[in-house]
Amino acid sequence: MKITDEQILKQLIDIRDNGRSKQERTRAGAIILSNSDVHLNDIAKIFDVTTRSVFGWFKDFKEKGLPSLKCKTGRGRKLLLDEDKHKSIIEKHIENHPHQPKTAFALTVDEIGIKMSYDTFKLFLKKNSISATNEQEEILLKNQKENFMQERKKSLKNSKQKHLLVQLMLNISMKVDLI
Repeated sequence: MKITDEQILKQLIDIRDNGRSKQERTRAGAIILSNSDVHLNDIAKIFDVTTRSVFGWFKDFKEKGLPSLKCKTGRGRKLLLDEDKHKSIIEKHIENHPHQPKTAFALTVDEIGIKMSYDTFKLFLKKNSISATNEQEEILLKNQKENFMQERKKSLKNSKQKHLLVQLMLNISMKVDLI
């Protein structure tokens, strides 16, 4: 496949080097190699795919251009938990059982009616920053920080007073030595 438009070739090189997904980078690289007169079979071996796949990439590129390099929407595993549908339910159970995540998990599974693992549940909590103790922990940390800063100011003040006292004593002892 020969590409005569330099602008498209530059875009392909940019996608190969900085593309968002591995699929985009691979396909752009295959098209660039083809443009450099590398045989279809060799390209397939380089990317560890079938020649049929490489031929499909070329066909799509000829028909659709650069957008053909991107993954089509709707591909891949669908999420079990939808943020819009399930977040409020999960938050409710976590709030009611903040120190019993497995209980919250069991109640959520019963209410939603979806079979999922506890790890999936924990990942959803992490991704959506759900935790009943987050606000409480933030308040506690803020109070601890304020207390620390107050104690630090007091100790610095005392330290400065001690330092001044030591300097004063040194000055007095030096004057006494002079007499």
